[in-house]
Amino acid sequence: MLAKSTPRVFRPWPALVLRYSIFHRTQAQFRRFYASITMKGHGDLNNSYAARPQAELVPNPTYSGRSFAISKDDDELDIRERYRPFLLDEACEDADWVALLELSTALKMVEPEIINRGHDRLRILVLYGSMRSRSYSRLLAYECSRILFRLGCDVRVYDPTGLPQKDDIQHICCIR
Repeated sequence: MLAKSTPRVFRPWPALVLRYSIFHRTQAQFRRFYASITMKGHGDLNNSYAARPQAELVPNPTYSGRSFAISKDDDELDIRERYRPFLLDEACEDADWVALLELSTALKMVEPEIINRGHDRLRILVLYGSMRSRSYSRLLAYECSRILFRLGCDVRVYDPTGLPQKDDIQHICCIR
C-alpha cells in the first residue's frame, strides 16, 4: 500500500532557528578561542598589555625625610601667623602625610640651585575663592601650600575674608 503523501507545508522558522543557534554558539566559541590566542592572557581591565614598559624610579635615600622649609627661627612671626595658616602644630607634624611624601628628585634639584647658592626662595602667593572655612578649594590650597613649603618655597596664603563680594544684581543694573 502506498503511503499517502501529505501536502508539504512550508515552515522555515524551526530550521532557521536551529541554524541560527548553532551558528552563534560556534561563533562565540570561536571568538573566545581567538581572543585567548591573540591576547595571550593579557585581556585585563587596566589594559596593561598595551602600556609602555615602566621604569622603576629608586628614591635617593639622602633626601628621605628631609625638608627645606623655613624654620620658625628664620621666619618672621607676623608673616607666619598672618600668611601661613596651613602650617600644623608641632604635635601633628609627626603624623603628617606631607612629611612622608617622596620628594627626593625635587629636593635634589632645589638644593644646588637655590639653597647652596644662597638665592632667594621662590615666592608663591596662593589664592582660594571660597569664604567657607571647610571648603574644598581652601583645604586643597592648604595642602598644596604645605608641599611647596616643604620644598623650600616662601608660600603665603591670602585670606579673602573682608573683601567685597561680587553682586550680580548691581552688576546687571550698571550695564543697562
